[in-house]
Amino acid sequence: MLIITYLSVLYCNGFSLEYLGFEAKKGLKDDKIFLHVTEI
Repeated sequence: MLIITYLSVLYCNGFSLEYLGFEAKKGLKDDKIFLHVTEI
């Protein structure tokens, strides 16, 4: 579970900008990133 959390943080920080271009490739990850962006 710790690994998943670590990956989630890395994805939110590193894939924050790339998410816009990879939104079509990642479906479930979009939700997590979207929530993170909305929180900010």
